[in-house]
Amino acid sequence: MAVFGDAANDVPMFRAVGGISPALRVAMPHATHPELCELSNARAEVSTVLERLCEARRSRRASRSAWRAALCEVEAATGWRWPRLTSE
Repeated sequence: MAVFGDAANDVPMFRAVGGISPALRVAMPHATHPELCELSNARAEVSTVLERLCEARRSRRASRSAWRAALCEVEAATGWRWPRLTSE
């Protein structure tokens, strides 16, 4: 799950519920709320993240390894690291 926020009212979405946090917690570039920024694991515009995912998905539709490559592009664009699975 991904959450996007820019102010104090978005902080509850970024917090863990039942010990589980959203995998992608994106603070908007203009966000200044300290707790929101601390809980985020990326800073980017929503449109940037979604556009990169869609473009990568369209251009590499076929294989699992291609999808991983697309995620790497998003990681490079946003500074966010996709959680790695321990089993394949």
